[in-house]
Amino acid sequence: MRWLRNISVVTALVYSGLSPAVEVDDKSRSTAKPINSICPVTGSAVDAKLSPVVVVVGKGEKAKRVVIGLGDAAAAEKIKANPQRYADAAKANKKAE
Repeated sequence: MRWLRNISVVTALVYSGLSPAVEVDDKSRSTAKPINSICPVTGSAVDAKLSPVVVVVGKGEKAKRVVIGLGDAAAAEKIKANPQRYADAAKANKKAE
């Protein structure tokens, strides 16, 4: 039932217009493939040893889950603070401006 509560919280945030960072269990995180090879925070190559960050961007039916690879551990917090900015840069495979 915990997963149902988590889905409800994420759904409420998405429909309210917020773009929350989504926590993913270790099994899902290890199989999630990042969309980028360049870290959108640091501009360096993604470190395969670091777990990617999964964020939800967009609203309502247009909301999408984006898996973002990290260049260093500190990048995760910056991505979670501004998921849309870094998701756009990750999709373009470049450092965010």
